[in-house]
Amino acid sequence: MDMLIMIIALILGTILYVTLNRIFSIIYNGFQGMIITWGICVLIPFCILNWGLEFIKEHYIWSIIIIAVIALVIYGAKSNSSTEDTVQEKNES
Repeated sequence: MDMLIMIIALILGTILYVTLNRIFSIIYNGFQGMIITWGICVLIPFCILNWGLEFIKEHYIWSIIIIAVIALVIYGAKSNSSTEDTVQEKNES
């Protein structure tokens, strides 16, 4: 499981590194700065994945409740959005 997390963290970290460099147009004065920045960008998703999966393993009931609440909020926002579109169409007619 740790190897899978590390592979996913490497992929996400590299994507984060490329995105960070494109957004801020970072110029490095040496190879060390580039490697340290990439290492931090890999460390961030690794920590998020590792701690997130540990939380889910130890608190699976809370995880289910959190996912259910998020799903209800998303469903409520989508259904409310379609209702507002219908009301706006009736007012325009």
